[in-house]
Amino acid sequence: MVEVEAMESGIGNNTQSSLNLLVIVLLLVCVLPLPSCAFPNGTETAISTVPDDSAQTNPAVYGTFIAWEDWRPGNQNIYVYNLATGEEYPPAPDFLLMQTAPALYNTTLVWQQLDTGSYTYSIQVFDLASHSLSSVPANPGPDPQYTPEDNCFPKLYEDEIVWQDYHGGDWDIFLYNITTSVPSAIVTGAGDQKHPAIMGNHMAYENWSDPLHPEIWLYDIAGGSSVPVGSGSFARYPALSQTYVVWEDHSGSGSLVFGYSLATGIVSRITPASLTTEQMHPAIAGNTVVVEDYRQSANGAIYLYDLPDGTETWVSPLSGSVIQKTPAIYQDRIVWDDSRSDTSSDIYLLTRGVSESCPAADFSPSVHAGTSPLVVTFTDRSTGTPILHRVWNYSDGSTWYPLDPSGETFSTAGIFHPLLTAGNLKCRNATPGISRNDIYVDSPPSADFFGSPRQGFAPLSVQFTDSSGGEPATWSWDFGDGSVSHEQNPLHTFTTAGGSYTVSLTVNNTFAGMAPGNEIKTEYIRTFLGATGISTLPVEGIVIVPRYGGRFLLYNATLLPDMATPLPSILTTYHPDSAGWQNITFLSRDSSGFSDTFGNTTYMGNLSRVLFQTEDVTAAGTSPRIGTGWGVSYRVGTSGYPSAASLTTEIWENTTSGDQGLFDRLVIGSNFLETASGIAYTARIVKTGLRGNGNATITMSLDHTWLDGREAQTYIIGYGVNSQGDTVGSVTAARHLFHDGDLDYFEAEVPEYFTTFGIAPLAGSGNPFQLITLSVTSHVNPPEPADPVYDPSAGVESGSTTAGGAGTGMVMNPPATPTPAPVTPVPPDPGTSAKVYTNANGVVTQATRLLSTNGRTTMNIGEGVAAKEANGKPLTEISIKALSPGSLPAVPSGSPFTFAGMSYDLGPDGATFSPPVTLTFTLPQAEWGKDYSVHYFDTKAGTWQTLPTTFDAATGTVSAEVGHLSVFALFSQPRASPVTTPVATPLPLPPAPQVKAQPPATAVSIFTSMLGWAADLVMNNAIIPVVVVILAILGYLAAQGRFPGGR
Repeated sequence: MVEVEAMESGIGNNTQSSLNLLVIVLLLVCVLPLPSCAFPNGTETAISTVPDDSAQTNPAVYGTFIAWEDWRPGNQNIYVYNLATGEEYPPAPDFLLMQTAPALYNTTLVWQQLDTGSYTYSIQVFDLASHSLSSVPANPGPDPQYTPEDNCFPKLYEDEIVWQDYHGGDWDIFLYNITTSVPSAIVTGAGDQKHPAIMGNHMAYENWSDPLHPEIWLYDIAGGSSVPVGSGSFARYPALSQTYVVWEDHSGSGSLVFGYSLATGIVSRITPASLTTEQMHPAIAGNTVVVEDYRQSANGAIYLYDLPDGTETWVSPLSGSVIQKTPAIYQDRIVWDDSRSDTSSDIYLLTRGVSESCPAADFSPSVHAGTSPLVVTFTDRSTGTPILHRVWNYSDGSTWYPLDPSGETFSTAGIFHPLLTAGNLKCRNATPGISRNDIYVDSPPSADFFGSPRQGFAPLSVQFTDSSGGEPATWSWDFGDGSVSHEQNPLHTFTTAGGSYTVSLTVNNTFAGMAPGNEIKTEYIRTFLGATGISTLPVEGIVIVPRYGGRFLLYNATLLPDMATPLPSILTTYHPDSAGWQNITFLSRDSSGFSDTFGNTTYMGNLSRVLFQTEDVTAAGTSPRIGTGWGVSYRVGTSGYPSAASLTTEIWENTTSGDQGLFDRLVIGSNFLETASGIAYTARIVKTGLRGNGNATITMSLDHTWLDGREAQTYIIGYGVNSQGDTVGSVTAARHLFHDGDLDYFEAEVPEYFTTFGIAPLAGSGNPFQLITLSVTSHVNPPEPADPVYDPSAGVESGSTTAGGAGTGMVMNPPATPTPAPVTPVPPDPGTSAKVYTNANGVVTQATRLLSTNGRTTMNIGEGVAAKEANGKPLTEISIKALSPGSLPAVPSGSPFTFAGMSYDLGPDGATFSPPVTLTFTLPQAEWGKDYSVHYFDTKAGTWQTLPTTFDAATGTVSAEVGHLSVFALFSQPRASPVTTPVATPLPLPPAPQVKAQPPATAVSIFTSMLGWAADLVMNNAIIPVVVVILAILGYLAAQGRFPGGR
């Protein structure tokens, strides 16, 4: 009976296609709101930092103490950790005993203990202040008397402990006051009484008088009486605070969580009524409830409910593959067991409130390998504040020591794993269990390595870096493609697309004369199966000039003869100049539209808007999984025509690991489930100098056989960085356009700032179109300009319009100015740092890369660079911290330079490099018509000094060579451009022009594009009624013989 109860408790627990398109356009007048969803703030840390695969489960928390069940002894023992001191220990270690179900109050810890010899349970009591251990004693009094056996699930409040005791064929509830009494039965009777919880004068428990429908009852300890408070189908696992009783109830649709107010006597459901998935194991502190919730996946997640206002919070949003369960709560501290780190579970802590950066534990040994006895001195290099405690373990993980300045002597052969833990009241951080921290005594080296990048398009050049432990002297690499190397840190190029390569490294040295170390990483490098395409501006034959206070189009139909004007207000050029565009459409609100006014094949007219649609980028090669020919086309509208711009499209089968994680969060956050088919492929759109207004349209195709009839369940998942610098994404229902050959074509309207997309069939009803914030970085740097600025002298736009959160579909009237949302204060950038490995002369022995907190700025220091501090000593560490615009020194009036929104303090101040090192800024979206330069502030002269700068418009990166550390900032200035004077005569033609033959446009691509024009006219309040436009489109196609079924 005891065994069953313990297990139950979870202690370890074509024409038609064209008509369809017509309907789609007519439906575009619907406005689809995209609400925002944000994740909670808080500081999260792993508490159990055991560097092995043992499981830590079922935590309890009170004050600064956290206790849990731990399998590292080989059996379950209780471990406890003190956030205030960093001390971790097992109160009563014994591998012959199974210790489970810990509970905490003040400085008292209790648990149930199974003697695996006699197979009896007892209740153990441990005083965390005095470190004294005792058991609940026997009660020799009248029946029912307590004996220390078959006693389970203790809970305590102050000095009183309650538990369930199996006696006389039933489970009863007993109470024991640690200081004043012996155990006594307080709830008995017919049927079982189980799982007590105690708080103040109340004790809640399960009453099993009806074994098919247990209820929750509340016992008045002083009065000695019980009343039912929670009935239902199958009410279990009560938890209690001073104000509420909460429990789970198993109904026909799963388990739900309910609550009973001690003040009002009202029972209410706590978890949302709309949910049909499981919510289990509630815990409560005050008016805050945490539960184990299974809406995201079958693995569980932790949700929090604030009972006064009903607010629901997803505590730790992660991929559905992570198992999270058995939460506990004390004030703002929430603990649970979590599988994210490895195949087993660890204990995690979230401290609610403003998110803070945790200290980073780090150290360096004086030597890594040698013969015994080996004396090693350790240097603490931990960073971050505050650090309240540091705890060292030099070898086997069982004993903790202070740092000994004289060094540690290793006298026996073996590989030792020193561990440093640094922490505070919110954080616990241990040095990673990596071989570079290990000490090798009379032992051969252990091979390890990493490569970067690990995936990309072929030819893919990968820099491999040896990270082996034990000071190897020889290296032998096998790259899995028939190539080998004996360099320590080789650069290797993989030339075949669609490949997956297993890489191995074998290392050896002279210590111990033993077998070499070997590391094999299976399918470590991946070359994409996919394709890339680029669309560029300007296009020869298209000139935009200022006229009549606006923009004026001059279109040379001799150079670009493949064109159409289905209406005077629409001019479309097809495949212009092989620049990568399927078509470019010019729109005019002027009643005269565009015309060949002088009969010289030069069309001209006032320009209102431009639609750019890329050529189809289709996969090169065949995927055994998703077939062949799949690909992407992208359409975006702008209010101007950039003088120089590009749009790069990349597609590859499946996803990268980073994209998969974000896609998972979007799918789960929208209440969908990914099917076994997974993401078919990923598309990435990179725009340089081309910025749209509001929404864009992406068209993606899929193999019809792979899709297998799931057209209605197909969705496009996308994300990008908005104008506030936040990473935002959504799941959008993909409209099925048509079936052509082996492919099905889909499209979706997406916010223009989305850059990365996946397409996949999903399960579940879900909640598409909602915007989900994946990361908030707008506090690091100021947002970019949100409104377009038109310079008549240049005839092009110099900014962009972005709908701060997302596009709202189609609007028939200009939107009202929104009321600004209140801005939540955020802390300043805490900064980040990186170690610099130098020898005694200050020469760098290992390349270092420093990355800013927001990931937009890097400093690369290569081997051989002389890196020294201002006092001439070898440089050992560099740091970077974003600065707010208000803290920067002013730019002199009249300067052509304008602050471009990125500035950093790099330290230590005055550190020097010879030769100079590279500092690179990555712009979220480079603005066309501007040049960028890197400046540093000269504190002696009190002025900004310009550095020689390289701006790569294709990648949006700005780089400069820097010889010292200081405050650096990115500035912009208008790019000088020649003024084009409009003329009423034909544009001059180049000598002997060659008109390139273009592939004929398909009916589908023309019709789709023209529907896009029609939609854009509606979105921009064009005077022409949309139906007239569509009829004109159909008439034009019929006249041209390009309509399906036509001549």
